[in-house]
Amino acid sequence: MEGWVRAHHRTLSGVYEKVLESVRRQQLRDKERYDRRLKTLPLLPGDRVLVRNFRRRERGKLAPRWSPRPFVVVRQLQPDRPVYVVRPEGGREERTLHRNNLRACPVGDAWREPPVEEEAEREPEPGPRRWAWGWNPVWVPARGPVREPAVPLEEQHQGEAAEPPVQPEVVPLRRSAQNISLGKTTSQSSTFYRGQADNAVDGEHDTCIRTRDETDPWWRVDLLRPHNITAITITNRDDFIAEMIDGAEIHIGNSLENNGNNNPLVFLPFFEENAASFGRATQSSQWDKFGDADNAIDRKRQVKYLQGSCSHTKAETDPWWRVDLLQSFNVTSVAVTNRADCCSDRINGAEIHIGNSLENNGNDNPV
Repeated sequence: MEGWVRAHHRTLSGVYEKVLESVRRQQLRDKERYDRRLKTLPLLPGDRVLVRNFRRRERGKLAPRWSPRPFVVVRQLQPDRPVYVVRPEGGREERTLHRNNLRACPVGDAWREPPVEEEAEREPEPGPRRWAWGWNPVWVPARGPVREPAVPLEEQHQGEAAEPPVQPEVVPLRRSAQNISLGKTTSQSSTFYRGQADNAVDGEHDTCIRTRDETDPWWRVDLLRPHNITAITITNRDDFIAEMIDGAEIHIGNSLENNGNNNPLVFLPFFEENAASFGRATQSSQWDKFGDADNAIDRKRQVKYLQGSCSHTKAETDPWWRVDLLQSFNVTSVAVTNRADCCSDRINGAEIHIGNSLENNGNDNPV
């Protein structure tokens, strides 16, 4: 009997070792695939990034996922490894972090050190902070042209009454607009499954927030300081219950009275129409079976060419792509999603013409 027990123990031990070895190998394979994917999204020296907040667990679920202070990429340790050396913007202390702990930060205002001496002498100013409100505020690939992310065109600086008034700083509109809600403190009326509130401001397009089924659900983000909000971008879920966002309202203001509903209503429950999704697309040529012209208006956001959601012409002079909207529209904006696996610079120099004429292959239409 003892011999059988020892033999059985050896057999089980061997099985456990094989399972552990298999798990270790699978983890290594997963990491290699993950690193290869990150290599297609490299960071360059001088890029501004946000660093993952490693103290998040100490502060609970309401802690921000990303540090509010931007960092600057110094260098990549090795070309074949997504590990970078970064330093705080305006600082010297360097940190070495994996790409998984870094989030690309849109170009915006430089981070300013607070005036420590003045803050120590004066009392904090009374009044609530500025809040932006919304329902399920994630980008909407639905039936509407995508609005550019919110851009702080005017930053108000408030000083003491005895000091001369400070002129507002005007930041020109950039091609890459700043998402001022990225990584800010969020909250919502309730949470369903994994739809935590900070998913809406984590910079990812494949994560969503969700509340439980309830009356008057809400979501909010604290922007931490006043901003002049010029546009709001919402990404809705694109599955079979996308209509759950119908009736959403957005309020922007400083008040929390009446749960924020006393703030001005700036977003009515409707969306502009994405006319291109219902049009007919053509192009000058087609590279292969993955580069069909209709891929550009299929509402899918896959950015790798072999996933079949990009259009691609052959190598030729003056290639073109066009969409016939089938009827007249007042076009207010155009959103273009470039490929992200390689060759993204091929779109450089592209022009967009909008009009009803096909003369000169459409080039006579206004740019």
